[in-house]
Amino acid sequence: PKVRTPFELIVAMLRTTGATIAQDFSVTADMPATRSISDHLTRLGHEMWSWPTPDGFADNQSFWLTTRTMLRRWELAGRIGNSLGGLTVDAAALLPNPMPATIDLVVYALAARLRLAVTETDVTAIATFLGVATDAPVADARLNDSLGDVIGLLLSHPSGQYR
Repeated sequence: PKVRTPFELIVAMLRTTGATIAQDFSVTADMPATRSISDHLTRLGHEMWSWPTPDGFADNQSFWLTTRTMLRRWELAGRIGNSLGGLTVDAAALLPNPMPATIDLVVYALAARLRLAVTETDVTAIATFLGVATDAPVADARLNDSLGDVIGLLLSHPSGQYR
């Protein structure tokens, strides 16, 4: 499979989470939220309109996936999951209704909603992050306090990095 370019990655994350971009939000006095997205693209190596030749940006994994850019991709996922930088995600709206009884079922449902293919190992890792067993009742996980982080972890999943 082909790896997503930073532009494709941001679009996919914003679409699957239903994120909105605040038109009146400024990261700083002179930086609107839309500029924040442009800055993320630049930090990921995809500065718009800057490719020097007409053949376009590289279309290979080694160009887009470096240690630095992976850290930036994970940072972006966390920022979107936690509604930072003028990007707002209604995290509760991503949860299934009715709410499943156990944390593993919630994680599987969230992953499906975000169009990600997760394994039992992935779900166990997220449950460990939450400090509970996979079969723990949802109430034990204090999900309301860490839902943005769970969304960020899911958006960081390897299956989300590919087209």
